[in-house]
Amino acid sequence: MTRRTKLIIASAVAAGAIAAGTGAGIAATTGGDEEPLTGVTREQAVQAALKHAGPGNATEAAIGDDGAFYEVEITRPDGSQVEVHLDRNLQVTGDEPDDDGKNDRNEGGEK
Repeated sequence: MTRRTKLIIASAVAAGAIAAGTGAGIAATTGGDEEPLTGVTREQAVQAALKHAGPGNATEAAIGDDGAFYEVEITRPDGSQVEVHLDRNLQVTGDEPDDDGKNDRNEGGEK
């Protein structure tokens, strides 16, 4: 094998390891297979969830969690938590009490 071929292979292996590590880091941050929701779509999903659930803080917003296209977790002023499920058009499809408890972190700082 030429030196150039070895460098190409080593680079490909390193890139694969970095990609795998990044994916594992995202899964560890969100607590599962779901991908964190970001940007304008996150803002719109949080607003739709708050409109549905009432006042509170968005503690998590994810793509593809619990069978929903989007899911936003809201902590209400009384400390209770609700997971609001949304479709790809940001329409509420349902909600359920959150089963994670008060150990969730506030990822978005919404109030």
